[in-house]
Amino acid sequence: SRLEKIGIALSMKETRAFFSACEPGGAPTTGWAVENRAPTRVPKRPELQALDAKAPGNRAELEPMDATLAAPVLDMLRRAPAGATFRLAMYGVSASSPEFQDMLAAAKRGVKLRVVMYNEYNEPAIDALKALKTQGLDVDVRVISARVMHQKFGVCGDDVWNGSANMSLSSIGKDSEDRFAFRNDNELAQKFGYEFERLWAKGH
Repeated sequence: SRLEKIGIALSMKETRAFFSACEPGGAPTTGWAVENRAPTRVPKRPELQALDAKAPGNRAELEPMDATLAAPVLDMLRRAPAGATFRLAMYGVSASSPEFQDMLAAAKRGVKLRVVMYNEYNEPAIDALKALKTQGLDVDVRVISARVMHQKFGVCGDDVWNGSANMSLSSIGKDSEDRFAFRNDNELAQKFGYEFERLWAKGH
């Protein structure tokens, strides 16, 4: 709808909660949360959009997807314009997760990436980010070896998401997790930004 397309440009604060697909003790993808049984809509990747040439650039073409834990991260990354900085603090990152793949796509279109993660278990993701840096993209990754950096959040502009989930397919479809998205909240984004800088300073 027209309202959905211009929603990307609205400045009102918005908060949404996302929950994983598995009830504790239940089978994966059982749709524990009502939100996971109804689709949400996120912008298409900018490189795949067929935008109306007469429409403002911030009126992105939207596509439906299940309201999984990946949705708020994809939404933030796809709305980030070239030159914006996406800051990620994450304990566990799978290079095969949809969030990570969209993060790489964002970097390739000019979004700056600053990533701090725990040093164990994350070698493929760390190597992929370093490879982008060697290609001349504005990407920097630091690792923390001290036990245990367990943060899980992302910040871009005035938008934030955080929660219990790592960036992994297990978090989306097998585990009992949560993720919360806060849009257009400058005060909250600054607080997460300060925490990111604290972690960044401890990384290497």
